[in-house]
Amino acid sequence: MSKQVIIKAEQLNATHLGKKVTILDDGEAVMSGKLKELRATQYSMPVYSNDIEAVPNGYGSISVVPKLNYETVTDIIMHLSNQLNDDIKATVRGDTELVIEVNEK
Repeated sequence: MSKQVIIKAEQLNATHLGKKVTILDDGEAVMSGKLKELRATQYSMPVYSNDIEAVPNGYGSISVVPKLNYETVTDIIMHLSNQLNDDIKATVRGDTELVIEVNEK
């Protein structure tokens, strides 16, 4: 018997290889298949905030500009195979919800 567990994509690891994975969007299934391979990429993305900072403009005065912050983004790249044995490549953000089918002992 198997049960379904909901996890975030950033929690995927090698123990999930070979298990059925369903990608959710607003609680609805978007895509599913058996997990064959996974990789992760991480990068920083500029994000403007409501905070402001004073920056010298080189002419003896100061400009007030929105403060630029950086957000670290994690993308999970999954290779799935579905019932038709098609290879599917899916890239999701680390906070995307996934349903993992786990066999109970």
